[in-house]
Amino acid sequence: MKTACALILAVCLASGRSALAASGDGTVSGAFLRLPPSAAAAGMGEAGVAVMAGSQAIFVNPAGLATVKGGFASFSHAAWADSLTFDVLSAAVLTPYGGVAGIGLRSLSYGKLDAADNTGAPAGSISPRDLAAEAGWASDLGGGLAAGFSLRYINSRIKRSASAFAADAGVTRRVGRTFFGAALQNAGTGLKFGDETCPLPLNLKLGVGVPY
Repeated sequence: MKTACALILAVCLASGRSALAASGDGTVSGAFLRLPPSAAAAGMGEAGVAVMAGSQAIFVNPAGLATVKGGFASFSHAAWADSLTFDVLSAAVLTPYGGVAGIGLRSLSYGKLDAADNTGAPAGSISPRDLAAEAGWASDLGGGLAAGFSLRYINSRIKRSASAFAADAGVTRRVGRTFFGAALQNAGTGLKFGDETCPLPLNLKLGVGVPY
């Protein structure tokens, strides 16, 4: 099991290296994936990668799914200025095979916006939105070590839509009362609008947390 988890991390790191190389101009797509999925995640900052628990861990560090002992579900809705809304749904359940399976859904809606053509004349309206749906799995490997991974489908719509696929992988380790965590996020294909493909916001996170 530990060997399999190490291989998963190695594959994600390898694909992530190519994504970084493709983003030399600093342009990325799917920036909404950087939004914190909950108030708890926002408050903990990068330390959440070590201590985030429950079904929401699928968005921060999939290894945190291993903390679920039965079933867990979460939903949040944020309404911001100019009709922006951000909805996050997640659920996780302990499987008969010893691991924890989880699913997650994130949707960012920009509301209805006025559109214009290339001359500046009104051209109706558009309703942009970003969507990410994912499934993950994690396992407690014993000795305070847990590992997990998730696979994600991403769709972004402005006037036309573009889709991409990505993977996350992560580990957590407990030593006494201290938790250590690491996760690689958004290793995968980029979103293509027209002739240009922009990579996803690849992110390697490290964190330390001490619950109190």
